[in-house]
Parts: sequence; C-alpha cells; structure tokens
Amino acid sequence: MSTISRRGLLGRGAVVAGGVAASTSAGQALMARNAAAAPGNRGRAKRGDGGYGELRPAGPELALPEGFTYVMFGVEGSEMSDGNPTPKAHDGMAAFGLPNGNVRLIRNHEDRDTAANSTVKGNPDTAYDKRGGGSTTSLEVRPDGDRELVKDFISLNGTIVNCAGGPTPQGSWI
Repeated sequence: MSTISRRGLLGRGAVVAGGVAASTSAGQALMARNAAAAPGNRGRAKRGDGGYGELRPAGPELALPEGFTYVMFGVEGSEMSDGNPTPKAHDGMAAFGLPNGNVRLIRNHEDRDTAANSTVKGNPDTAYDKRGGGSTTSLEVRPDGDRELVKDFISLNGTIVNCAGGPTPQGSWI
C-alpha cells in the first residue's frame, strides 16, 4: 500500500481539477465556434414569424405560414394497415428513403404504461419485453402529390420509454 501526504493529495487534485476545467472550456469553445460557423447561421429571422410570414390557421390542429400545407396521418387511435390502433405518445421520428422512391418514417411511441394498459397492441410473441408498453411504428409515405400514406404498422413493441431512438449514420434506426 502506498501512502500519499495531504500536500501531495491536494496538489494532484488541483492538477486534475485544472485539467478537467481546461478541457471542458476548450471543448465548449470548439463547439461554440462550430455552431457559429454552421451554414444557415447567417442572421436572425424577423421576431415572431420565423422568416416565413405570419402564421394562419391551416386546420383545427395547426397554424402555418401562407402557402404551406400539411397532411395528417398516424393520428392516435386510428387504425393502421396492420389492424392495430395507432399508439399514443408520439415521440422522436426519422425519415429514410426507400428504393421505390417512397419514404419510411420510423416513430417512437413513448407509452410509459405496462403492456396490459398500453395503447400499443402488436404481437405479444415478438415483443422485446412482454411487460413494456412502448413501441415504434413504421409508416411508408409517398412523398409526391398528396403525400399518401401507403402503409403503417407496429415495427417494434414491448419497449419502455424508448425516448433515445434515432437514425444512425448507416441509415438505420436504433
């Protein structure tokens, strides 16, 4: 067993604390420079309209600038093409191009309920954890024209608070 004097302990502690502080400050400075240099950070939009114009009611659920449109699909409780109801608690989502030109949206549903009380139905035999009430749904959307929903289904069920999901650099969902 080695011994260290009080003075030695304090000295080493000061060096470690200084190194952590210096690396944190340097890291923050680098991140700030990267953010400031990012394309599109050329100026500020006019306060209140995001630079696209005044918001106007576009339907019962949404306000958009003039000339913008939207399509609703995947509304909680609506029947999906696999026969299951669309789960509640829509969360993170990512879009992936498909070979046929359509877009696959993968969406988290952060349902914190147990499987018995969850709005996620899915196949219990393929559930990641039969006790989990969360899920992801996959939606295939035709991006041109009316942005038609081609199909939607539960792609993963039996998860719990899957908030951290997202796209990977390889074009997959994690």
